Amino acid sequence: MTEPLVFWQALRSLRCLKENNHHTHAPLAVINWTNEEDARFNTGMITSGLWSGRKSLEFADGLRAAEDKTRETRLKSELDRITYLGSVPVSSQATRKAHTSSFIFEQVPVLEDENNKVGVFTGWS
Repeated sequence: MTEPLVFWQALRSLRCLKENNHHTHAPLAVINWTNEEDARFNTGMITSGLWSGRKSLEFADGLRAAEDKTRETRLKSELDRITYLGSVPVSSQATRKAHTSSFIFEQVPVLEDENNKVGVFTGWS
């Protein structure tokens, strides 16, 4: 599974900037989208849908976990239970930003298996 490694690499990049007292033109953030691949709550691309405004917070909060036969486990309650329910608005409109970039890594093994070239982000200036 590459997703946790990618997330930690992104955090390490931010830490490296801070440790070297490098100042950017705008604030940077790392986002780990929750349930993007329809892993547990039966609807994929939940948080990126919230971020883009295509899905409502009420819709996401009410999603039920697929494995829960009682149908009582919901996304919001699970995020709260594991202390990941944040206070920052999940909205590209509500969050100040100069630019948004997304690096998608899930397809790398598929591309490599088919002998396609894979571009790897190694830094910025």
